[in-house]
Amino acid sequence: MVKGEGRPIPNARLLRLAQVGLKAVSRARPPEERRTNSACGCPSTGLTSNDQSESLDVSSTEQYIAINRINHIYMSRERVSPAISEFMRYLAAHPEAESSLPALSGLSRELGISLAALREQLEVARALGLVDVKPRTGTRRRPFSFAPAVRQSLMYALALNDGHFDQFAELRNHLEVGFWDEATRKLTTEDKAALKALVARAREKLNAGTVQVPHEEHRALHLLIFRRLDNPFVTGLLEAYWDMYEAVGLNLYSGDIAYLKEVWDYHARMVDCICSGDYAGGREVLVAHMDLLAQRPTPTDASSKAF
Repeated sequence: MVKGEGRPIPNARLLRLAQVGLKAVSRARPPEERRTNSACGCPSTGLTSNDQSESLDVSSTEQYIAINRINHIYMSRERVSPAISEFMRYLAAHPEAESSLPALSGLSRELGISLAALREQLEVARALGLVDVKPRTGTRRRPFSFAPAVRQSLMYALALNDGHFDQFAELRNHLEVGFWDEATRKLTTEDKAALKALVARAREKLNAGTVQVPHEEHRALHLLIFRRLDNPFVTGLLEAYWDMYEAVGLNLYSGDIAYLKEVWDYHARMVDCICSGDYAGGREVLVAHMDLLAQRPTPTDASSKAF
C-alpha cells in the first residue's frame, strides 16, 4: 500500500494509474527524447533503451512526481474519513447523488457490501439527515446540515438528564454573543426589514384578545440574525437549540403575559440597534435578553397552551 495524507491506494491500482501517469510524462518530453524502442518493451511509455536501463536513475524523479500527482488526485476524490461507512463515503465522493442515487442492488455490488448492510447504512444516513428517501422519487443526497446529527444526540441527552438543556443553552448563548458582530454586519436591507416584521407580528399576537405565544417569530428572529454566516456548524447548533427549546416546553405559555412582552421589548431594541448600525449596543441587549431565561415563570397546567 502507498500511504499519504488521505486514503492509501492499493498497489495494483497504483501501478495501473502509474502507467497512465508515465504516458503523460512521456508526452510532455521533447520530441527527440520520445523515441520508441519495441525491443525493450517500452512502446506504450515512450521510454528509450537508456531510459529503460537507467529507469531508477534517470526517470525515477519523473516517476515519483507522476505517481504522487496520481495519488493526490485519488486522495482528493477519496479524502473522506475511512471511519465512515461505505455508503457515506460514496455520498461524499459523488455530488451527482444530489439528483438521484443508483438502485440499491447495483450500489451494493459497486460498494462490495451486502444489500442488508447497505440498507442499514442508508438508514443511519437518513437519520443523520444526509439523504432523502421517498417512494416515487427514490433516494438522493441532501445538502449538508449539521442540525440533524446534533438533534439526535441532544434528544438522547435530554432523555438521560433534563439538566443537559441548561448546558447546551449556555453553549448557544456563547455562540450568539461570539458571532454577533460578524453576523449582524452581513445582514441585508431585506433581512433587516424581515426582522422588523417579525417584531411587529409578535407584538400583534401578544396584544390580541386571546394570548398567542409568538414562538415561531422568536425562533425565526434569532435564526435570521445569524443566517448570513455561511457556517453550517454554527447554524446547525442554533437550529438544534430551538428544537431542544421546544422539546423541554419553553414554547408554552407560562401564564405571565408581562414576561413575554418584556422579552419582545428586548427583541425590538436588538433589531433597532442592528438597523441603526449600533452592533455593539445590540450585543449588549442580546446578553441582557438572555438573562431573562433564568427568570422565566414556570408554566401552569391551567394556563399552558402549546403554540
